[in-house]
Amino acid sequence: MKDNIALNDIVDKTFKILKEVPLCDRCLGRIYSTYGAGLSNKLRGISIKVLLTMLIPYMINKLSSEEIKRIAANIKFQPFYVTLQKLNIQLDIVEKPCYICGDILDSIIEEYTRIILKECLNYEFNNFLVGVHIPSEIATKEEELMRIFKIESYESIKNEIKREIGKKIKERLKLQPEFQEPDIVFLVNLVENRLDIIVKPLFISGRYIKLGRKISQVEWLILEKEGYRLKYDLSVEKSLQPIAEIFNAQNVVLHAAGREDVDARMLGYGRPMIIELKNPKFRKLLKQRLLEAEKKVARESNGYVHVFLYGKASRNKVREVKEQAKYHAKTYKVLAISDVKVSEEELKRIENVFSNKVVSQRTPTRVLHRRPDILREKKVYKVVAKRICENLFELLVKCEGGLYVKELVDGDFGRTHPSFSSTINKNLKCIELDVLNVSM
Repeated sequence: MKDNIALNDIVDKTFKILKEVPLCDRCLGRIYSTYGAGLSNKLRGISIKVLLTMLIPYMINKLSSEEIKRIAANIKFQPFYVTLQKLNIQLDIVEKPCYICGDILDSIIEEYTRIILKECLNYEFNNFLVGVHIPSEIATKEEELMRIFKIESYESIKNEIKREIGKKIKERLKLQPEFQEPDIVFLVNLVENRLDIIVKPLFISGRYIKLGRKISQVEWLILEKEGYRLKYDLSVEKSLQPIAEIFNAQNVVLHAAGREDVDARMLGYGRPMIIELKNPKFRKLLKQRLLEAEKKVARESNGYVHVFLYGKASRNKVREVKEQAKYHAKTYKVLAISDVKVSEEELKRIENVFSNKVVSQRTPTRVLHRRPDILREKKVYKVVAKRICENLFELLVKCEGGLYVKELVDGDFGRTHPSFSSTINKNLKCIELDVLNVSM
């Protein structure tokens, strides 16, 4: 009994709809998308039209000639016309395009599937997602039709296009769609009749070594009368750009665990980093690609920058690397000079005082123009001092990340306390600084 009621509802509702608007197979089938598991909307729509064709001989007496004429024009189904002819109902039928899609839905699915599969030859990816941007007039017609006829079982045309194209791509490429973080999104833009391809960035973990001074971490622009110019010819991030060529990416963004001063070298095992490749067409981290990237960075930077690339990282790892850099230990080599002689005893005093010593630092005067003036406390774990001559000495400083080492040496007019200068009551200055190790 319930089955008969459901069937009658489908028949009655469909006849009412087709009296008003023409619908193609897909757009009619979407109205009843919750009926019949495993059916495509197209097959569902054809099935309903077959059902109406089978029932029309028994419904003919319940419909006026005008209603039959409108239904015949709107059903867009040849067997329905033939059935009417056998019932001796002769109509001059002029088919109208589908009210919702204009009879282009099949061609949209087929054409964009073809375009996407062709574009897939240019990209490497492990999963994908199909998106659709439809014209507002199509969405409005669909929504109004569902509202007027109180239809709750429909699926939007947008969802059908996404699903049908995605299903074909899945079958051809043997890849699964990914709804959270897809490698690539194929956006079918029906508003402007084009395919937009959005590629997820590729993140690679690694470390970099900087063997020269006057090399900034990222490009440093200064404003002059004639416009902006680079303050330093070379930056670490600029040195990484050749990697973009290997992965056919738009560009490379550097995310490093802290930063060293422009005039400081980054030695030892290097500084931990994550590089972000924007819009990469190639994303397989083949060993030969990583080796080629490492060699190309060294070559293009004339040997000043070297990188070691380890493997794939996530976007979340970028935040983790930046946050951990504030707390992990760093080891520096400092070459310092005094305006007067410094004794071995005074160097020994520096070593003793700064063994697990907490240092209070206000933001250094040299960076106050670009950083807030705050007080920070950082720990110095160990200092080893070695005199080179009477007023020149070398120090190895192991300290907490975020400590300003140059100011630890000279005191920065009392803004860093205690300092090496205040400890031995002499004017000291850092003349060379190297980072030897950044632990992570």
